[in-house]
Amino acid sequence: MKKILLVICLLALSLTAQAALNNRPVSSFAIIIDQASYNACKAEVDAYKAILDAEGLPTTILAGDWQTPDQVKARILKLYNRKPRLEGIVLVGEIPVARVLGAQHLTTAFKMNQNRFPWDECSVPSDRFYDCFDLKFNYIKQDSLQPSWHYYWLSEEGTQRLQPTIYSARMKVPNDLCGGNNARRFELLRSYLQKVVAAHKETNPFDRLIHFAGEGYNSDCLTAWRQYALVYGEYFPQAFASAGGNTFLNFRQDPLMKYLLYDQIQRPGTDLLAFYEHGAPGTQYINGDYPAHNFKDNISWLKHLLRQQYKRYKNPEDQQKFIKMNCQTYHLDPAIFHPDTLAVYAVKDSTDASNRNIVLADLNKLKPGARVVMFNACYNGSFHEEGYVAGSYLFVPGSLTVTAQGNTVNVLQDKVADQLIGYMGMGIRLGF
Repeated sequence: MKKILLVICLLALSLTAQAALNNRPVSSFAIIIDQASYNACKAEVDAYKAILDAEGLPTTILAGDWQTPDQVKARILKLYNRKPRLEGIVLVGEIPVARVLGAQHLTTAFKMNQNRFPWDECSVPSDRFYDCFDLKFNYIKQDSLQPSWHYYWLSEEGTQRLQPTIYSARMKVPNDLCGGNNARRFELLRSYLQKVVAAHKETNPFDRLIHFAGEGYNSDCLTAWRQYALVYGEYFPQAFASAGGNTFLNFRQDPLMKYLLYDQIQRPGTDLLAFYEHGAPGTQYINGDYPAHNFKDNISWLKHLLRQQYKRYKNPEDQQKFIKMNCQTYHLDPAIFHPDTLAVYAVKDSTDASNRNIVLADLNKLKPGARVVMFNACYNGSFHEEGYVAGSYLFVPGSLTVTAQGNTVNVLQDKVADQLIGYMGMGIRLGF
């Protein structure tokens, strides 16, 4: 038996030595980019490829005038069937967007009636079309207003679970940052790629993280929220070697938390900034209703909420029903809904609403400092929109962020959003 074990050990050592001698990469990567973006950013894209090659990840650049998602996927599959095996892709610039119908059994919270709502609302923009090879899709049509959008139906012939074969990401400059100006778009893309290459050359241990929990979340339960420090301490022990390595924030800390978050968002040297909040394509929902400290504050905030709700009613009959019901319920004077009164409070109401949330106009003035930002929120990763939260963190001038993870539609946030995230602290490549 000892001889057999010795032979096996020697064989293993021999195979390991041979693999090291050959120094053959076990996997590869692909940069898929539209031709115009490549022409304008060739030096930066080539530098990105070169740094990945140098790290032992052979990289292929595929540039073209991509017309349909199927055209792109065909090239991806061709690469995957070559050696070394493809492990991931990044879609740069104007790459067609697959909008999937018939797949709501695979979404945790996005449920819309596909017979009642228009397709641009009830379909799911998803790059699982490109990276989950076991899914099968039937092409329907191209969108009449957005030529880069293509509608597909998830076929019952493929698997009905999400198990991506490779990982994928997008490098998509938001239109709201460049105003539709291609010269500006390419300038922002070049700056981003330069930042990425510089980050690859750094020696940067994972030793600083920030975690924020917003209103209307499982963070409403302080017992649940206080456990995050224990969990993240297991994930990233280096960030807990000193008190300055980790920060845990809760929306309750200030009624205008967004302004405190500005400082945290812009802290250089942060490795991970994790947001647990509600969201929209262009909004991070931070605070909820104002935490009143006395009866007068309660009444004032109640009137504010009622004024906001009243604005939703356009029909005079519906308006009168609303006024009567709420004035009877809360014993209020109907005069608070008079146009003159509403005009007096219009600016204050608008300010109160804007103070509770972070929107694109806010983000575009900041310079995010975290290398990785995670949005455990709805819609913050909606790269198909004119502007999207994750895109601002990545591409706003002066930002240090190189990776952002977000969702294109709404999700159930009260799940294990950080599963396996601890591998990031071990230096493993981020494949979202």
